[in-house]
Amino acid sequence: MARGKGARDLKKEADWRRHMKAQVGSGLSVGAYCRRHGLPMHGFYWWRREVGRRESGLRDGEKRRSVMVEAMQLTEMVRAIVGAA
Repeated sequence: MARGKGARDLKKEADWRRHMKAQVGSGLSVGAYCRRHGLPMHGFYWWRREVGRRESGLRDGEKRRSVMVEAMQLTEMVRAIVGAA
């Protein structure tokens, strides 16, 4: 069965989580760890960012909307303060 866009590969995610934990414990830089284990650095960084997103519970689009809402709220607050002065 083919997976659609955004479908999770749980084995791949678990493998990368294991590598991320091992890299931190190794004391090596990401580059050195990846060279030692034959991993692509861009893959390491992509999975680190993706795991962070998954753990935060927000998808990329949701984060952008959240930031936009915060920016609009701050703008309204500044207008209220400036208007009150």
